[in-house]
Amino acid sequence: TEQMFSNVLAGRRSFKAREVDAIRRAFGFSLPEDRPTTVAVAGRVGAGDHIMLVNDFERGDGLYHVARPAWLPAHEVVAAEISGSSAEPWALDGDLIFWRREVMGVMAEDVGRPVVAKIDDGRIVLKRLLYGSGPDLWTLTSLNPLHPNIVDVRLEWAARVLPPLPRDQVRRA
Repeated sequence: TEQMFSNVLAGRRSFKAREVDAIRRAFGFSLPEDRPTTVAVAGRVGAGDHIMLVNDFERGDGLYHVARPAWLPAHEVVAAEISGSSAEPWALDGDLIFWRREVMGVMAEDVGRPVVAKIDDGRIVLKRLLYGSGPDLWTLTSLNPLHPNIVDVRLEWAARVLPPLPRDQVRRA
């Protein structure tokens, strides 16, 4: 209450631990113990860059879980495992890629960057995002130059890929 804050500021009262916890949560501050300790790996990126996401899992579940790296955002993150050479030299077979789940549409600031994108035909791919030849058209170039590009497609969404986690740093949970 306003009176409680006035008393705290005047030094007549101090916050209780549960009050401090409620205040920090209300303002969106988190502590390390608030972070999920694992992240679900929801699919694999194959040789053609197509991500086979498995939708049979409940939200937060997946093919398997890995220990969450400290640098990874705390919430709304999904992962896929690289299978084969589709992302070389950027990421290797067995490495994990991560992206934020709450993406809506396609963001201009992601142009030129690796993204996971859902094409309007339903495919989900790992590619580099570029402008297409017309309005609402996008070109998706392969990270590995030996794999084909996808030119002038409409996208449902594109999410910037966070730095890959090398396979030798992946800890299954």
